[in-house]
Amino acid sequence: MDAEILQGPDCVKGKQTIKESKGHLERQKRATWDEVSRIRIEADDLENKRRQKEDKRRVDRYQMIRNETIQSSTKNEAAQIKWDDLLSLENCEELFEKIQEQKRECMDIIETKQKLIEEFIEELKEKDAFYVKSLAKQEEDIDKIIELMRKQYTTMRDEYATQLQVIEDAFLAERAELLNANRQEIDELFKRHRELEEKYNYDRLAMEEANADELENKREDDANNLQRTKVSVENNLQALETYMEEMKAVYQLNLEKLSYNVKILQERASENETTISDLTRRKRNLKTSYLNLNAKVEKKEEEFMRANAALTDKFKKMSKAFNELRKKFRHFEKADTQRFNEIWAMNEAEVKDLASKVLKCDKIIYEQQLGLQWAPPEDSSLNIDIGSVSEHSSKVKEDSVSKQPSTIQVSMGKIKQVFSMLVSECSFLLEDKVRDQCIGKSEKEQFTLKIDSIRKTLGIETMDDVQTLINLFYDQSSNRRDELYESDLDPGESIDPDILMVHPDQVIEILNEFNEVKNERKGGGSVNKGNEASALSMKSMSANTEKERRAKILEDEKKHWENLGNILAEKHLRVWKALERAFQLYYTLLQDRQNLVEETGVLHQQNEELKSLLQQYLQAGVNQELQVPPTQMLRIGEDEED
Repeated sequence: MDAEILQGPDCVKGKQTIKESKGHLERQKRATWDEVSRIRIEADDLENKRRQKEDKRRVDRYQMIRNETIQSSTKNEAAQIKWDDLLSLENCEELFEKIQEQKRECMDIIETKQKLIEEFIEELKEKDAFYVKSLAKQEEDIDKIIELMRKQYTTMRDEYATQLQVIEDAFLAERAELLNANRQEIDELFKRHRELEEKYNYDRLAMEEANADELENKREDDANNLQRTKVSVENNLQALETYMEEMKAVYQLNLEKLSYNVKILQERASENETTISDLTRRKRNLKTSYLNLNAKVEKKEEEFMRANAALTDKFKKMSKAFNELRKKFRHFEKADTQRFNEIWAMNEAEVKDLASKVLKCDKIIYEQQLGLQWAPPEDSSLNIDIGSVSEHSSKVKEDSVSKQPSTIQVSMGKIKQVFSMLVSECSFLLEDKVRDQCIGKSEKEQFTLKIDSIRKTLGIETMDDVQTLINLFYDQSSNRRDELYESDLDPGESIDPDILMVHPDQVIEILNEFNEVKNERKGGGSVNKGNEASALSMKSMSANTEKERRAKILEDEKKHWENLGNILAEKHLRVWKALERAFQLYYTLLQDRQNLVEETGVLHQQNEELKSLLQQYLQAGVNQELQVPPTQMLRIGEDEED
């Protein structure tokens, strides 16, 4: 009680001053961070607007390229038709006029493409200018942020010094009040002056040391925060400079690509003119060798008939083996499905048993430990019929096997070679969304997507269209093979007829011929649109459908197991954790209580020993020889206490 009186009034003013100083400093920090956040929000808003504008321009560019492609293909087809008509003209003047007219049309096509290229170059220049402006704006924002940080550092340093001075003044004022109170207590209690003075000096030194340590910690924290802020700003500046260099390199690369494409188009135009003259000369040569080739064709037909008979027998054997293999596959698939259902049922029973145990534990905790009313979970995932999911997956597999085409009219090897050449040489037939879908997928999936896109672009809808396209490519391949027989090939060598030998420059001509044949069929009404669908489209559609079904089955199974695993609600799980923490605290309290009881017993035993030892000292004979015996001092002490 005396110690509490000597301590004087509580340090209310000093603590209140510290709270006010902290609040003032926090307001200063918040104001600076609000300004930095505002700059960042403005930069994000500008970036979002730029991206929206860029998306709109991308759509416009795509539409422009698409329109130019359609117009260019139309003009190319018209020019090709006119070139065919020129061969039938015999009048020189009329032929010269037609050739001049054809030349003007070709120049119009080239000017259209050149105009589109110039528009793209202009757009690239605009992007470069906008990029430079964006960098300037970012540099301005960074300078502004750095200025705000410097201003905040200076302001906070001054505020810290001011607030520390205010706090120190408040503590000094309280110290003066404590000194006055202690002086009054010294006048009244002079006998205890030395003890109180030593205690006061000790408290004062401890307070000064604590204040000095706190001040030093504050200064170290401020220095560390400033260093981290500087490092962060320098790293961001270096990242922006690196990004700027990368974008410049990308723009330069795009410019070089466009220039290269222009040169390639010009070279192809000159090559096309040379090819036309070569084809005219070749036509004259072929007419002279026609009789010799007829004899060779008859021999080849006899050889092909024999090869066809051998291949037919081989095909029958392979078909028989395939049917046997399919029967074995269905048998093993049925056995695997049954085994999967048994394992599923076993695991599900085990999981349900664990879930019921968890629910029983939850019920005991709520009713016995907490005294609350327990309600079972509303989720009915334990009653889901799992057999239906596995049966559905087996049915899907059986349907996918039964729906496979039994026979294909065209060799899949030929189809693959033709479409591989179309993918490599006619990439302009691919849609932009297909290119985006191919990113991150395997080569097989990319090839399937590209084939579907080219098929849609060319309008291939039936198996007859596929057969026509394959025949056109292999007719051209047979012509090239005959040329090799006449010129370079040795008499003892032979070339596989299934190998596609078509020059890349002839692909466009073959596609134009295919479009003409298709248009003639549509005009004559000889093609029925309800015929058999293309083997490629059927294969890709069945593959996509099977993937979607498998994904749905996997998702249902995953959802079912998640429902079984999450049988205990989140609220009940939190109650379990809270109860565990409470029991842990209760156990710790019991252990502390046990330790205190043991310490109390030891102290009682030591007290009894000290009492007996003191009694022996008091009863000793040497105490009678002392001038002031201990018994007399004990009596005086007892009188003073009374």
